Amino acid sequence: QTLQNVQNNSENIIIMGMNIRGLRHSKEDTDSIIKLETVCNLIVDRRAHIICVSETKISDSTLPLVKSLMEQKGLNFRVTHINEKASVGSLIVWSKEHIPLTPTVTHIDGDNKRAVMIKFVGTKGFSLTVASGYMNDASLKEEQVEFYNTLTDWATKSGDDRRKAFIEIGDKNCNLLPSQRLTN
Repeated sequence: QTLQNVQNNSENIIIMGMNIRGLRHSKEDTDSIIKLETVCNLIVDRRAHIICVSETKISDSTLPLVKSLMEQKGLNFRVTHINEKASVGSLIVWSKEHIPLTPTVTHIDGDNKRAVMIKFVGTKGFSLTVASGYMNDASLKEEQVEFYNTLTDWATKSGDDRRKAFIEIGDKNCNLLPSQRLTN
């Protein structure tokens, strides 16, 4: 019935994006991922359906904590990069119990692993593609071009159809030129 409400009665799917700058409040919090737990509670409490998180700083040592938290909360996730020192990484979190869509495809961009994309499908040809990306150094021009080419490719592949949507949320750490800014 939830699927019918979202697709027939124009209920919204709430998608959030945030930069958490790591899972912990400080390096001393070795067994705590309280920031990520707070993010997860937004989904558990049904305040959001899908959350894209940038700058996760998930490492080999914290990945078991992340997996355990997701299992405990009954959530699903996809992560791009596991390297705390590099400060990169994107994560998409959702609950398959709370949204009327099924994940069918997951992609992670090239060797840099700066973005993760998930395609969710519903009924009647509806699909929602969600990408979460993070660029930690905007001065890396070649990497930026490659990164944006990947996002453009994903958007193009999502299709040009009213029943298909592509949403990319992330932190690009770049400055907009005056000509690129929206003004009132």
